[in-house]
Amino acid sequence: MAGYERSYNKSSGETINASDFNTEYAAIDTAFDESSGHTHDGSAGEGQPVGKIGDSSFYNKINVDSGNNELEFCINVSSASVEQFIVKDGVIEPTTDNDIDLGSASKEFKDLYIDGTANIDTASIDALTINTSISLPDDAIQVGDIGAGALPADVTVNNGNWSGTDLAVANGGTGASDAATALSNLGLTVTAAELNHLDGLTAFIDDDTMATASATSVASSESIKAYVDASSGGSWTRKTGAYTAVDGDQLLCDPGGGAFTIALPASPTGGMNIKVKTEASTSPTYTVTLNPQGSNVIAGQSGGTTLVIDLPHVELNLVYDTTDGWYI
Repeated sequence: MAGYERSYNKSSGETINASDFNTEYAAIDTAFDESSGHTHDGSAGEGQPVGKIGDSSFYNKINVDSGNNELEFCINVSSASVEQFIVKDGVIEPTTDNDIDLGSASKEFKDLYIDGTANIDTASIDALTINTSISLPDDAIQVGDIGAGALPADVTVNNGNWSGTDLAVANGGTGASDAATALSNLGLTVTAAELNHLDGLTAFIDDDTMATASATSVASSESIKAYVDASSGGSWTRKTGAYTAVDGDQLLCDPGGGAFTIALPASPTGGMNIKVKTEASTSPTYTVTLNPQGSNVIAGQSGGTTLVIDLPHVELNLVYDTTDGWYI
């Protein structure tokens, strides 16, 4: 043994002196010195390797398994030494699948660095930053109870923008597995048969003249109103004071509170149409004056000449011509 060599061999009947003990004990002390003592490395004179380290009960221990080239870590579980995990070449491995936690809810590890693949059955992540692209197999996306959709190979997500083939989400993301339950979850009382009446409609259009003939489009309420107004003569707007008319106006003028002027468009274009009607209050005292503005002409008069209406129940339909001005 390193640091120790037997000093004396005594025979029966010989005297043992104190110096004999002192010398022998000094040699033993040297052998167990932490720096120069024997190493238990199995070499000659160094003692056999220590194959097991544990507490007094040896329930909590570390075994050196030379046959499998591994270290086995055991813990006292109900007065039995239960192997928890092993360490061997390139692997730290739990003895029992799905049994050992790494950290706890109250005592967490700090940073985790993995240069390779993380195979995780379920992940609960407070915050996630992805510094590179990720690859997902088909049927990899599951959103709560909505259902899984096949993820095509040409799909990419870049800065929150989805590109590629649309992702199929069962029943419109309602959390239902059939159409009837989907309608119920959306709070709809309409039946599936009623919804089928919308099959084939693809767009709403704004067409005030209803010139578009389409079996797959629906006119907006604005365009329907504009068309009905134009077809039925439209609605009349009451005026009791000065006003600048625009194309399409139908003005019901009441000068009972005092004469006033209707200014026609200052820069009219061909085809503009304005209608003016006077009420019973109109008289030589309470008149309605039409002002063509600038050098524009009304009914062949000189440019800029106004037209005064001093009679009740007069209806004028003014149409602008680019050559001759406002026709009545």
